[in-house]
Amino acid sequence: MSAVAVEPTAQSERDVSRKELALALGVSLDTIHRLTHSGDIPYIRVGRVYRYSIAAVRAALRPEQRDSWAPPSRKKLRRA
Repeated sequence: MSAVAVEPTAQSERDVSRKELALALGVSLDTIHRLTHSGDIPYIRVGRVYRYSIAAVRAALRPEQRDSWAPPSRKKLRRA
C-alpha cells in the first residue's frame, strides 16, 4: 500500500470557526454573531456549530459595484 500525499488547502478555501473568522477579518465575535443572525454573511450550520468560508464572507461584505455615472443634482447653483 502506498501513502497518498494530501496537499493542505489554503486558509480561504477551508471552512473556519466563528473565532477564526473574527481574527481573519479583524472584528469582534459579537460582530460575527450579529452578521450571522442578520443574514449578511453566508454560513454553514453543522449541529450547533457555525462554519464560514472566508472568501465567501469577504465577497458578501464587499460593497456593490455601481455605475460611476450619477444623475445631475437638483440643487440650484449659486450665482456669484
